[in-house]
Amino acid sequence: MNSSQLRLIALATTLLLLSACGAPAASEEPAAPPEAPEATHTHAAPAQEPAAPPAGNAVSISSMSFAPRTLTVSVGTTVIWTNSGGLPHTVTADDGSFASPALQNGDEFGFTFTEPGTYDYYCEFHGAQGLNGMSGTIIVEE
Repeated sequence: MNSSQLRLIALATTLLLLSACGAPAASEEPAAPPEAPEATHTHAAPAQEPAAPPAGNAVSISSMSFAPRTLTVSVGTTVIWTNSGGLPHTVTADDGSFASPALQNGDEFGFTFTEPGTYDYYCEFHGAQGLNGMSGTIIVEE
């Protein structure tokens, strides 16, 4: 387990214990990973309608998954991830080349791929490096 997963387990255990004692639970958000220099992040109001199918350079985040799970783009393409689910998620590259903050419903994160290659990524809350759990792949071609 990584440190983010351990923090989430500790937080969930604390909240469970507090609620069992009748005490109000404190709200704490996990620390967000640093944002990559070529990344963008925006916050939008929660979506009122179901999300539209992703465009050629878009990835939808919902139902504890990235859709499409594998996306092939050309060098220079900016991929936009949009959280259309009810839980917070991150977009974190296995190799550390990009990382989003925690994305709430309606939030977007974009990253421009300037080098060809295969970029595996995951949600720090629900996945792990190596395509474990909530994860995906961006394939960047010339």
